Amino acid sequence: MPDIPLTLDDVTPQWLTEALGENEGRIIRFSSEVVGEGAGFLGDIVRITPETETGTIRPLILKMPTATANRRIGQMLGVYEREVRFYRELQPKVSIRTPMPFHCDMDESDPARSLKDLKLLKKLPVWLVKLLLPVVSRLAGNAGHRYVLLMEDLGPFRMGDQLSVCTQEDAMMAVAALAKLHADFFEQDLSDYPWVIPFDLGARYLQIVMEKNYDEFCVRHQEIMSDQHRQILKWLLEHAEEFVRSIAQLPYTLLHGDYRPDNLCFDDGRGELIVMDWQTLLQGPIGVDVAYFIASTELDVPESELLEHYVRTMADSGVRMSPARIRFEYEMGVLASLQRIMLLGSDDVEFGEGRGPELLEQATMRFFKAAENINLDTLLQGQIPP
Repeated sequence: MPDIPLTLDDVTPQWLTEALGENEGRIIRFSSEVVGEGAGFLGDIVRITPETETGTIRPLILKMPTATANRRIGQMLGVYEREVRFYRELQPKVSIRTPMPFHCDMDESDPARSLKDLKLLKKLPVWLVKLLLPVVSRLAGNAGHRYVLLMEDLGPFRMGDQLSVCTQEDAMMAVAALAKLHADFFEQDLSDYPWVIPFDLGARYLQIVMEKNYDEFCVRHQEIMSDQHRQILKWLLEHAEEFVRSIAQLPYTLLHGDYRPDNLCFDDGRGELIVMDWQTLLQGPIGVDVAYFIASTELDVPESELLEHYVRTMADSGVRMSPARIRFEYEMGVLASLQRIMLLGSDDVEFGEGRGPELLEQATMRFFKAAENINLDTLLQGQIPP
């Protein structure tokens, strides 16, 4: 195996030759261009076009941890390790289409480390976790671990765009693919993949981030936030423990974790969807992914039709649920998405200029709009629908 590059400057023709193997021949030079600028907050994405002694070969996508300050939070959350391990261990078991990996490597570590740390955090009192998190964050940022992926270039296909309207056809295809992913792993034992963190174990961290960022978040987004929106966030803070307990009672599956148009690619020639960016996959209830896609996307199809389509696709795969159940899980997912927005709205995350901040603001407005229709007074009362 070739050495793992720490920065883009370490990617050389010799490194590419070793990473791709002998079948491609010796690479003598390559050109590169940054792609996905303003969309990839935690990783640098570069299109590499290699040239051998016999001519240019197919372009590739090189993905590495971002060179910005976001690398610290990305490393602390384990997103780089998770994506490398996904392509190594889980990608062959996923029935939906993903980019084809050509080379995946990282500095090795204990795959169960994050799970152990989160279990410890869950047992500690909130005040102590608040004291420990800045120390953990600094240590993660200084670790200097290396991660790299070489993947199929999806440039020839049609890319999704979260800032544009998602058509009915595209939305239906996206929801069907999501249902197939969830059905593949529904209530499956994922203990062989300890790096796929359960949603409830990460909830303590999200709770603390919400408490820390609440005032700043309300000031930053005061132009788009109403009194009702502030009350929704306060409800989430006040009912954090109860909310997580309710989520933990739901069946878990493998979640993509960042399922939105920017991470979807359409192969129109074959009528297939390609799902990329697996940095934030986790275990959790289906509503987390379903709500993240539907509520954050500008759609020209009613939300109810997409939920019905999801239920039908799940049923075709042998997983049945009632309309009341998918509505409950969807509403829980909307609130979980607001928790995540509080993390992304932190000063710890840099969005640059232009598209990045616009994505955050649009998603924030859409999640609040979806949350306006949730009856918070009754959500956690009574039995979970079958």
